[in-house]
Amino acid sequence: KMWVSSEPSKSHYHFFDNRVLPPHVDAELATKEGWWFKDEYIINHMNLNSAMFEPRHNSYFKLTGDKVAKTMKVCGYAYVGGGLKVIRAEISLDGGKTW
Repeated sequence: KMWVSSEPSKSHYHFFDNRVLPPHVDAELATKEGWWFKDEYIINHMNLNSAMFEPRHNSYFKLTGDKVAKTMKVCGYAYVGGGLKVIRAEISLDGGKTW
């Protein structure tokens, strides 16, 4: 069954599951400050395009021992089109175990 409406859904899932909030916003803060209802964080379009060009493909970094760098340069771009903004980009250094 499908229905068409001229207004956004009032469904629980539309507000509380269909969002990508900034990393510092947890559920408690989102509820307290009304982040769940901010239109700019809704997931409506998934045509995100991104690329990372630094560090280079198959680069290795020494994480322990002598001459360990204190910082790592990370560069790239992301855009979604349609005048929308990219909320955040996440990077994993352990094959996706943490971000």
